[in-house]
Amino acid sequence: AGWLVRSPGAAALSGAAGEACLPRGDAVLTPHEGEAARLLGTSSDAVRGDRLSAARRLAERWGCVLLKGNPTIVAWRGEAAARRLSWGGPELSVPGSGDVLSGCIGALLAMGLAAQDAALLGASLHGMAGARLRSGGVDGVLASEIADALRPAMEALRS
Repeated sequence: AGWLVRSPGAAALSGAAGEACLPRGDAVLTPHEGEAARLLGTSSDAVRGDRLSAARRLAERWGCVLLKGNPTIVAWRGEAAARRLSWGGPELSVPGSGDVLSGCIGALLAMGLAAQDAALLGASLHGMAGARLRSGGVDGVLASEIADALRPAMEALRS
C-alpha cells in the first residue's frame, strides 16, 4: 500500500533547499498554499496565482500531490495534465477537515488504490460530503460531520 504525507510532515521530509527526500511513486502529499509555497521556496501569493503550475512542480519533486484549496488540484509525476476538482466550498475550511480528507485518502491507499486514484477519489468524496452538508442548509460544519457525510457520498457514487 502507498503512504500519505500530510502537509506538516512534508517540511520534515524536505531536504536542503526543498529537495525531495520522498522518491516513492506511491505516496500522496497534501499541502495547502502556504505549505506548498514553503516546499517550492516561493510565496503563498505566487502559488495562489498559478495553482496548477505549483501542483505540477510539486508533483515532479514529490510524486502525487493534492493541493488543497478551491479548486483542489491533483497532479502526479510524469503526467502533463493535472486534475482540477471543484467539489466543496467554504464548509471544508474548518479545523480537522484536512484530517478527514487524509483519513479518506489513507483508507483508499490501504485498499490498494494507486496514489493518484486515491487522491482523486478521496478529494471527490470529501468535496461531495461537504456539498451534501451545504445543500442541507447546515451552517457551521464540524469535521466530524464531514466524516459522517462520507458514507452517503460513497453510496451516491455507487448508485
